[in-house]
Amino acid sequence: MDLFNVEVAEQVASELDRLIEKRGREARHAARLQELESESVRHARREETNREAWRAYHLDQAARLERTAAELARGHRARAEALLSDLPGDRGGASEGAVMT
Repeated sequence: MDLFNVEVAEQVASELDRLIEKRGREARHAARLQELESESVRHARREETNREAWRAYHLDQAARLERTAAELARGHRARAEALLSDLPGDRGGASEGAVMT
């Protein structure tokens, strides 16, 4: 009967070792899944922050370009007017396209 108890005890110990190892693997696996999930959330937040920053950059750049283009257009119109008034025969009051006689 003692031999039987030793065999059973060894089987129980072996089964306990197997279960403990399995539980350890499962715990490591769960921890890794948690880590990956946290990393995924951080990545998504970082992408959203970057997307918002790029959107703000493009809107600001568009506003700067619109101001610059408007300033350039005003400058060119002013220069065109100055050139028109510098034409020979300009009597100061002639409108564009008017025929002088």
